[in-house]
Formats: sequence, structure tokens, C-alpha cells
Amino acid sequence: MNFSGTTISQLAIHFVGNKNSNALHLSGKPQNLEEELATKLLQYFLSSFDNATEKYVFTHAESLQYNEVYNYTGEIFAAKEDFITCSHG
Repeated sequence: MNFSGTTISQLAIHFVGNKNSNALHLSGKPQNLEEELATKLLQYFLSSFDNATEKYVFTHAESLQYNEVYNYTGEIFAAKEDFITCSHG
């Protein structure tokens, strides 16, 4: 996979509790990212895709429109002003 044009422009940080705490705190607005932090986060998030051809399938036998990941990410990136709402699921 080629990630050369990939960037992180927004970040939502949510807190999810554990089995002893039902706490769920959802971010109300995107966090500001400085360029250095955005670069480090991008490296961290994309490092798991090094051998993507062996681990992940981003296609569908019939059509890409039936791939769930493709559809979910498409919705998030299509509505940039709704980024936080989409992140709440």
C-alpha cells in the first residue's frame, strides 16, 4: 500500500471505561494537532499495515461498494464538518 499522500488533519479522543467502570466520555470537539505529533501518530497508526496484503482485505468479491470498511470511512471523510458526530458512532 502506498501511504505517501496520507495525513491526519483531525483527531477525536474518547475515553472508554473498563469492566469495573461504565465510564464513556466522548470528545466534544476535534483536538488540535501540531505537525510533529501528527507525523508520529501517522507512523504509529500505519505501521500495522506493513504486511497488509497478508493480513487485511479492503475489497469485496462483488463490488467495493459492499465493503463495510470502505463505506464507513467514506461516510466519515465525506462530511468533514460532522467529524465528531461520526466518531461517536
